[in-house]
Amino acid sequence: MGQIICSPSIQMAQGQSSSFHQQWITKILLNIQLPKSAKILDVGAGKGELMKRLGTEGFAQLQGIDALPSPGLPGVEWSEINLNDDFSSLGEESFDCILCVEVIEHLENPRNLLRSLRKLLHPQGVLILTTPNVQSWRSIFSFILRGHFVDFLDSSYPAHITPLNEMDLRRILAENEFIKVKHQYSNQGTLPFLTSFKWQTISLNLLQGKRFSDHIMMIAVKEK
Repeated sequence: MGQIICSPSIQMAQGQSSSFHQQWITKILLNIQLPKSAKILDVGAGKGELMKRLGTEGFAQLQGIDALPSPGLPGVEWSEINLNDDFSSLGEESFDCILCVEVIEHLENPRNLLRSLRKLLHPQGVLILTTPNVQSWRSIFSFILRGHFVDFLDSSYPAHITPLNEMDLRRILAENEFIKVKHQYSNQGTLPFLTSFKWQTISLNLLQGKRFSDHIMMIAVKEK
């Protein structure tokens, strides 16, 4: 395969993975008791920080895909792929779990993405997807005052191009026959205008959920 030319969106994102998201995803996988032998695909794996973290937790079958080159993690398979394309050629029904962490907002066609992910999952396989929460107070105020959601302003463009709310995500998952769809919010949220402060800090963790979280997670199962 020839070299993948990174779009401006990918170049701006730089494949970064926050420690918060690594902890969040790891906690979910442990809570749902995903077997350590499960084959996991990290879509938009970037620099591989999440897979490195999962490896330390004992997950041994890890594969990453991204338009960025392989970070060279020992024991991790890697495919250099443009995620705006259909990448189901990786192998239909090949994975027990697919992670798509802060990726869908970077892509041109979220429905194309979900079609590819569904093909790659085993029946009853688990999909975990996160994206910026456009329904937080901070994001809503940004839309009212500045004309767009806070994570989709010029400072985030062209990295972030596709804002999706909970209803959008549920519709796309249903269209692709995902079941047992659940969501949760990060319960880590920045105040409007006072971006050095978190809602949870000033409220002693009383303010949580949709209006007070910077990110949303969807957890779904592929129907048989």
